[in-house]
Amino acid sequence: MAVIINFKDNRPEGYYTYTDKQLSKICKEIEQFLLQQNFFILTLLDARKIRALSQIITEFGEDTYFEIGLWDALEKTNQNLFGNPLPFSKPENEEHSDFPFDEYKLAHLLWNVFLIFKEQNYLTPQHVDLLPLAEKLSYFLEVKFEKLKGESSVKKFLTTKNKLGFEVKRKLVWLGKHSYLFRHLCDYYLYLNDAKNLAFEEVIPYWDDFICQECTLWSGMGVLDFLIEVIGLTDAQKLEVGSWYERHVAYYKILAVNREEIKAENLIINKTYTIYDPQDRVFNSPFKKGMIIFGGLVPFDGKWYWSGSQRELTTKETEKEIARNFQAKYPSINYRYNKETLEKAKKRMLENHHYFKDYFKNDFVEFQTGIELADASFEKLLYEQKQRLSSEDYQAQLLKFEEAGITAKSIKNKAILEIEEGLCLFHNPVVGEEIITNYHKIKGALQKKGKELSIEDIDTIQHIFQDSSISLDLLKRLIKDFGSASIAQAFYIKKRPKYWVDYLLRKMKGRDFRNRYPMISIIDTEE
Repeated sequence: MAVIINFKDNRPEGYYTYTDKQLSKICKEIEQFLLQQNFFILTLLDARKIRALSQIITEFGEDTYFEIGLWDALEKTNQNLFGNPLPFSKPENEEHSDFPFDEYKLAHLLWNVFLIFKEQNYLTPQHVDLLPLAEKLSYFLEVKFEKLKGESSVKKFLTTKNKLGFEVKRKLVWLGKHSYLFRHLCDYYLYLNDAKNLAFEEVIPYWDDFICQECTLWSGMGVLDFLIEVIGLTDAQKLEVGSWYERHVAYYKILAVNREEIKAENLIINKTYTIYDPQDRVFNSPFKKGMIIFGGLVPFDGKWYWSGSQRELTTKETEKEIARNFQAKYPSINYRYNKETLEKAKKRMLENHHYFKDYFKNDFVEFQTGIELADASFEKLLYEQKQRLSSEDYQAQLLKFEEAGITAKSIKNKAILEIEEGLCLFHNPVVGEEIITNYHKIKGALQKKGKELSIEDIDTIQHIFQDSSISLDLLKRLIKDFGSASIAQAFYIKKRPKYWVDYLLRKMKGRDFRNRYPMISIIDTEE
């Protein structure tokens, strides 16, 4: 978690106002207020995190008091998805409140911030301390904010014009790196990816990945989802900016550099992009004709803009080899813009799904050991080849397998082969095969139907929700087969409104509600 030095550190650069000084004072008063409270839940945080929480509460107050719209975007999304603006926190029979410091809003904020600070080690949304602490904070904030004067520098910054993509991207970067909703999640993302101590230029791609494509425990919403609801975009612009989670990352050959734009060819699909990139002096541009640049592009108002960092490629590979290797290594990125190839991949994946189900008589298969799974997978592969190919071609394929050393053991990694405690193999018709490696533990925990779960059971169930390799579809399949009672128990959900499973899935598997692509490579580069 980021170390908070002072309140000013996370304000939009160039927009600091007198109101910020008042907010900074309120922040210190909230910190003292929290330190004086006798709630067990606060003992879970050290002094550094209490200070960070104070700043988050202050900025939440600023957001709701000045009607900046960030919290409103969360409530609006929750209402549309779940029929409750504050899932688990707001009772179903409680009427909506416009009060900026409503105790249910604060309880929801506190619950999620504690999840962030505890690195998503789950805390019950019905913790006995949440609402009483929120009620005391509600009164305290009302007293402190009633004398606040001036204007919010954050609102002033976010309501500036959106004429160019640069201006939108600047707001996006601030929101992801510095806003109260995301800065600690961003910092944790860097930590998980071993990027916290990288040099500035090296960390830029990680920042860009987080702000453009990461989904978070704020109901599965990412930074983009909040931004498009807050900064006053047209409907067409919202669609464009909302698509930035699928940046057109590729190798680009620079064709021409002009004063305000660059012509570049995407070598993966041989398409020319006009990139808006104004330079004071054309000859001082870092881009020169003939360069091959690895980078990402995003659209705004019909123009393309660089996103993140750009790196020049120096290689002896031909352009066709560059494209072929990229398609093989990054199929899901290739499919973002290579729609013709995507359709081929989808068709192939549906065929694979058919052969999987035809061979195993199910799309979900359990195995005792990794060796058993590998043997069955290899026999399924041979069955599939026999169905696809003529008898002559099938024999030729067997010879190729033999020459290449393709066996049951070679098609699965060593870690899988060594497992002796149960696995399951699931064929997802959208993305492909998925493997759960500790299936016996998961199955055992789910079969208890929420009764007498051990600490290990709870950790096991929480892990499958947090594991990025386990898809939404696979989780739904487990719930269909074993029910959700143990899941509710593992996440300490005592009162279970009708939306609770959907909310938990959205919260933990947000990325699976966006476009997903087959985990196979279709190479379209001509020889």
